[in-house]
Amino acid sequence: MRKTIACCIICKNEEALIARCLESVKWTDAIYVCDTGSTDSTISIAKKYTDNICLSFIWVDSFQLAQNHCKSHAKEDWILSIDSDEILLSTEEEVRAAIEQAKDTVRVTMCSEHDKNSFGFARIFRNTPEIYWEQDIHKHLNVPGEGEDIGNIKIQYGYSPAHQNDPDRALRILQKTVKEEKNPVRNLYYLAREYWYKERYWEAIDVFNRYFKVSNWAAEVADGYLIQAKCYLELEKIEECAAAALQAIKINSNFKEALEFMAYIAIKDNKPQWERMSRTANNQNVLWCRTEAEQPNDVILLSPHNDDEALFASFICMRERPLVIVVTDSAIQPERGDLGCTAEIRRQETIEAMKIAGCPVVFLGIKDTELNEEILRERLKAFRPGIVYIPALQGGNAQHDLVNKVGLELFGDKCDQYTTYTKTELYTEGTREIKPTPAELEIKNQMLDCYKSQLALPSTAPHFLAVKNESEWLI
Repeated sequence: MRKTIACCIICKNEEALIARCLESVKWTDAIYVCDTGSTDSTISIAKKYTDNICLSFIWVDSFQLAQNHCKSHAKEDWILSIDSDEILLSTEEEVRAAIEQAKDTVRVTMCSEHDKNSFGFARIFRNTPEIYWEQDIHKHLNVPGEGEDIGNIKIQYGYSPAHQNDPDRALRILQKTVKEEKNPVRNLYYLAREYWYKERYWEAIDVFNRYFKVSNWAAEVADGYLIQAKCYLELEKIEECAAAALQAIKINSNFKEALEFMAYIAIKDNKPQWERMSRTANNQNVLWCRTEAEQPNDVILLSPHNDDEALFASFICMRERPLVIVVTDSAIQPERGDLGCTAEIRRQETIEAMKIAGCPVVFLGIKDTELNEEILRERLKAFRPGIVYIPALQGGNAQHDLVNKVGLELFGDKCDQYTTYTKTELYTEGTREIKPTPAELEIKNQMLDCYKSQLALPSTAPHFLAVKNESEWLI
């Protein structure tokens, strides 16, 4: 049986925005509007979309009461809750498909109209007395979590000019709520954040310190430390600022905005490393994604052959953890009669070596007998990295030089060149040369040992043995 959907909205003096909101949800089976005292044309606009308008609710600084009052009028199977300054971006078909799969709630991705901020929120839910709104401000449903992760429903939110009619409303409600709650936790976070908005920095810092003592929600605590760091920065308390930001990163090393903030406040020598870390952060488990994450593997290393990542780039791999892209599979050696070097064996050896280094690895699958500029350019053009490690130009190994050329053409100043071979062979200096620690040399030895097929060949074993316990650029 087809499940019916009601849209529930509370509003006051939203004549500037309510039409576009209602236009985005006019396909629903019914729209219910609870007006809390409009004096502009909000009601007349709403009447163009629905006859279900409640004018009897009296506003008492409680969003949960208003939302639940509106919900009580709905008779449909499911409810879509939306605010007047929001727009449903998803289609009717997408919403109905999600409801068909859901048990009680559907997670909605809330996307900012003005910046890159986004977060998850249960805004679609089964219409039952057991599910209702809680909290006078920053309302949420009484069910745990952010809704069932089904489909990809999106709502765009913005800022209503009606907020200027009562700019202190949120602060007023939060101060009252924190005072009345026996054991306030999350509302302490929101109160501190509101003080930050109002540029009342010391009050924000003090309330955050109260909050940190009682909260165990890691994502929110990390966000609180970052906001506290920003407060300290405004007060020119740099040591306290850095300490708070580091706490945020300690809780979540994938917190991109916190890493970017550390790069912003860091001294010149430390800034590049914080920037490098921020580029690989993916915002996993971040509460509010105010900074858009790039591809998780936006640092890549181009390895011409299926062993160069251990022979020449092992220290970059273990320090930078790039996505290792192996350009070619071995065909030359098997075709000239060498044994134990099939492409599949070499791939497995590389996978094992990269596990030791801690690097993900992908294979372009180009035979080393068929590599050319055109095919390499085609395979690499889809990548959007922030940093690219390429083999330094040699003039001796044609395939290394080809990877260098195409890498520079595609990625330009994002490229950093690593040294290949040794001084007694085709040695060339790269811009990326590392003096390893004894512990790193031992890891490199373990990586080299993975290439048993190479160590068994008279033509390659000497070179593998030559770089054991050594960094090739020092030989």
